[in-house]
Amino acid sequence: MRTLLYFSIITTASLLAQTQSLLIEARVLAPLIVRLPDNYEATKTYPLVLALHGRGGSAAAMMNLREAMGARTVIFAAPQGTYPAGSGFSWFFDTQDRSLWPRADALALEQLLGALHGLQQRHHIGNVYLLGHSQGAGMAYLTAAHAKSEVAGLLCFGGGDPRDMLDLSDWGAMKGLPIFLSHGRDDAVIAFSKSTVAHIFLKAQGLVVTFEPYLGGHGLESAPLHKAWAWIEAKEKTASKPAG
Repeated sequence: MRTLLYFSIITTASLLAQTQSLLIEARVLAPLIVRLPDNYEATKTYPLVLALHGRGGSAAAMMNLREAMGARTVIFAAPQGTYPAGSGFSWFFDTQDRSLWPRADALALEQLLGALHGLQQRHHIGNVYLLGHSQGAGMAYLTAAHAKSEVAGLLCFGGGDPRDMLDLSDWGAMKGLPIFLSHGRDDAVIAFSKSTVAHIFLKAQGLVVTFEPYLGGHGLESAPLHKAWAWIEAKEKTASKPAG
């Protein structure tokens, strides 16, 4: 994958220093933590849950969700954004220059799809579910918009207003995609109203939305996580039923 980095050029002429701050693309190695199912068998096919952290989060923190959900029968993996943000990391380059956003988004997408394809080369992967928290929810939306054929469903917790994330045409491309949407009613980081708007908007765009508000703030609570896991299990049972 590639990421955007600051690159400074300093030149001195007649005691005058001139500094230029530029941006370049540079290849980096990014962590991907993977936990295989209990009683894993290499010849079997398993669903994959890719857990995407929020801004300031980490892959290690997201791996805790496996036990919190009880997701022991899937391949559970957490990639990590490459940009430092507080005590953790971010998926997106932090800039107010909107001209850079499309390229920065493309780089983040490249990283996530690289993680997915790398896992598909190593294991027998069935349905793929993207579970995103906060900024990670936006990353899940972005990935599904550009690679819907590779995604069986989204699980978005504490995310922002989806209308701010993608063009209307991108949402049209996701018609029919199942999404589990959840948000704490007392969220002081991203207002709960963002998800009430998202619920209405996503249904209008033809996505199949399950909306599960919960009592809590911006953190991930056990009750909605258990409901999210039940949602995945129901999807898998439906997918495993023979046609006719």
